Amino acid sequence: RAAFVRGQCELAAATPADDARPLLLDRQAELVARLKTFDPPPRPRAADPFRVQDFDLTTYERGFPATVTWFGQDWSAAGFRRVLAALEAHLAASPPRTLEVGGVPPERAADLVRHPVAAGLRGLTLAVAGDRRGRGAVAVAQAVAASPHLKTLRRLNLPAELTDAAVAALAAADLPNLTDLTLG
Repeated sequence: RAAFVRGQCELAAATPADDARPLLLDRQAELVARLKTFDPPPRPRAADPFRVQDFDLTTYERGFPATVTWFGQDWSAAGFRRVLAALEAHLAASPPRTLEVGGVPPERAADLVRHPVAAGLRGLTLAVAGDRRGRGAVAVAQAVAASPHLKTLRRLNLPAELTDAAVAALAAADLPNLTDLTLG
């Protein structure tokens, strides 16, 4: 694991044009394959239904999980509270900086960005459920724009068709660190 962390640090410091980058990527793949076969002692698991990505979907930055992905099915008030509690536990144990949520109803996406658990995120993807025409995207964009917890956000991905009102809300948002915005 230490070799993996060192390799991640070297990879983070390497530029895309760096001659050593392909070798570092090869070494990372080799170490990931080796770590997958390692059978560590049992560790406490985060509360279901939330989990840090694993297997070939894992993304790492400097040896630590960088992304948490959850495609939910239970978006009831109780289910959403369980998701928030599990997310808080994950962020406390291993602070990933990117959250990807799929299949989320617009009102729950808005609740999520208004919740303090969103503070500290650098990347956020909100795939709104059943919102092909951008109806819920306006509410989500307005919630993103109004959230006091997204000041550290660097990457925002809203994969929905956005209306002019949603784009206007995002344009007016106070997101001082945002450098990557993906819409639609």
